[in-house]
Amino acid sequence: MAEAAPLTVAELLVELNLEHLGPALASETPSSLRSHLAIGRPALLAHLKGAGVESLPERQALAGALAKAVRAGRIVGEWSTPGAALNAI
Repeated sequence: MAEAAPLTVAELLVELNLEHLGPALASETPSSLRSHLAIGRPALLAHLKGAGVESLPERQALAGALAKAVRAGRIVGEWSTPGAALNAI
């Protein structure tokens, strides 16, 4: 099976049919979102809310898709799995 290409925030939003969140997340990168996910899902959800994603179902969908993309290797970063940042301390 071929390795999936790295994912951008805009591509993730398109995959989720959440393109309307593009302006709210314009300053985000996959790595920045991944760093919040590495702290924990509640941290990512809080960050997304602060960034302007008001709808809880949309925040949850985005968090779930981001976690799935990380597991699939489509978003790379310092930690190999969500939550591993806490174990590295």
